[in-house]
Amino acid sequence: MNTNRTRRLLQRAATALFTIVAGWAAPAHAVPSFARQTGQDCAACHVGAYGPQLTPYGMRFKIGGYTDSDGKGGKIPLSGMLAGDYTRYKNDDGNTTSKSTLSEASIFLAGRLMDKVGSFTQVTYDNVEHSTALDQLDLRYADTVNVYGRDAVVGVSLNNNPSVQDPLNTLGTWSFPYYSSARSNAIGADFSGLGGSEQKGLGLSAYGFLDNRWYGEVGL
Repeated sequence: MNTNRTRRLLQRAATALFTIVAGWAAPAHAVPSFARQTGQDCAACHVGAYGPQLTPYGMRFKIGGYTDSDGKGGKIPLSGMLAGDYTRYKNDDGNTTSKSTLSEASIFLAGRLMDKVGSFTQVTYDNVEHSTALDQLDLRYADTVNVYGRDAVVGVSLNNNPSVQDPLNTLGTWSFPYYSSARSNAIGADFSGLGGSEQKGLGLSAYGFLDNRWYGEVGL
């Protein structure tokens, strides 16, 4: 058998297998390093186990700087994600074309980095555009203080995407569609109205969470 043909067949088989596996494990906003660190299932922090909306525990975990743990050491705050793409479309001549590819690979620095300091940072390689970018950044410092006899968490967040730091997901940075094909037209709307501001700026926010019920934040 022709060597080049064999190589192409193997590449297609590997890509198809990856696409099936990646599709089965739909892109998730819950990352394994958070689960390892806290000893909790993803459903403890995320509504539906992997959706963008956080449970009350998930909100406190984020506000606390991603530092809460199960008390056991040796946890490495690293996770990874692969995203596959299978696109099938009809050409102008009426013929159908199918393409499959490994579209993205991401590394997450997600979890406790040191006392009172934690991170949710995503670096992504785009295999279609052949580029690497700091996809999401939310680096936090948080501490618990006493305010008139009540506990309060105060902290700061360095981030690169307006509202990515918001524990209430008010503007919908994490919104449907969570992932779209890199080769076909994207489906969905910009619910936040921010027009894809990630990777184009850097922000600093200061926040406070009083008595486990009152939350306020100011940022630039």
